[in-house]
Amino acid sequence: MYQSILVPLDGSAAAEHALPWALSLARRFEAALKIVHVHVPFGGVYGEAGWYDAIVDRELREQMQAYLDGVLQRLSEVTNVSRSSALLDGLA
Repeated sequence: MYQSILVPLDGSAAAEHALPWALSLARRFEAALKIVHVHVPFGGVYGEAGWYDAIVDRELREQMQAYLDGVLQRLSEVTNVSRSSALLDGLA
């Protein structure tokens, strides 16, 4: 029925409460689990705040990628369900 289950995360513990439910569905339907985060560039998508700091933005992206990698690592310890992550850019 389902081929993949998409779980959007914002880095909060509250958002991670969706993971057990998504994992349960992925197991039941033999579906892949895809974890995503939408990164809004520091200063807004097009610099709406009036300025853009590439160094800060790069650091924020690296932190969120590390977070997603950590989530995948934790999932690999409890399941063999196919899983992947993506760090997307834009507005959530």
